[in-house]
Amino acid sequence: MKKWLILVIVLLMVGCQSNTDEMTLKVNELQDQVSKLETTIIELEKENDLLANRVEELNARNSEEKIKDAIEELHEALAKAKEVNTQTSAEQVKDIIEELETMQSYVYPDLIELSNEEANMLRAFKVEYDPGVLIDASPLSICKLYLYSSSQKDFETCYELYIKDSEDIMGYVEKDEYLEIRNRDANFSYELFTDVYDLEVEIEDDEAIILWYAKDGYNDPLQGPFRYGFTLTKQDIWRVNFLPMQ
Repeated sequence: MKKWLILVIVLLMVGCQSNTDEMTLKVNELQDQVSKLETTIIELEKENDLLANRVEELNARNSEEKIKDAIEELHEALAKAKEVNTQTSAEQVKDIIEELETMQSYVYPDLIELSNEEANMLRAFKVEYDPGVLIDASPLSICKLYLYSSSQKDFETCYELYIKDSEDIMGYVEKDEYLEIRNRDANFSYELFTDVYDLEVEIEDDEAIILWYAKDGYNDPLQGPFRYGFTLTKQDIWRVNFLPMQ
């Protein structure tokens, strides 16, 4: 009888150990699954963040492309208007183009970053500095061509964009003298022309002024941020005044 009792106790102990081993194995498996799920959740959150950023990029690009498409369509309309000599319609279309180009500067507020169309105009203008290439360019575009050329130290192009036969004493500076002055003082900061806001284009007769605030511009403790201006005059094309920011 005693032997049978001992045998039963041994068998029970073996069974309990077996169950304990199985439970431990199952717990370990569950822990592995939980760890994998946590890793998967982290990866999904990262993917979700990437998708959200992508959506924002697409929305911004979509806005820019819509404005660019509208500008291109209006340029086509302007060309057609000129063909049939409808001067009034042509002027209306030009006004709308200037307004849209101003809107475009809010999408990418950088006065030294050219659109594809402006870059093409600049390349064509530099071949022989023919002002006819820029006959339809808005004051804002001429301003950007000048500032971009200046930032690239292309001072000859800057000179060719200035007003001609000016009564201003600066109008009598010869090109060689101008290039010497600009090359001597070439280390100029362009932070006032990047990251701008509240940009406006005001045109009155043959005079235009581009107005804006700069994120990194001067900010008076009492009067607030300084408003910058860039002036142009309409001759054969819109041209940059000498000392345009005085």
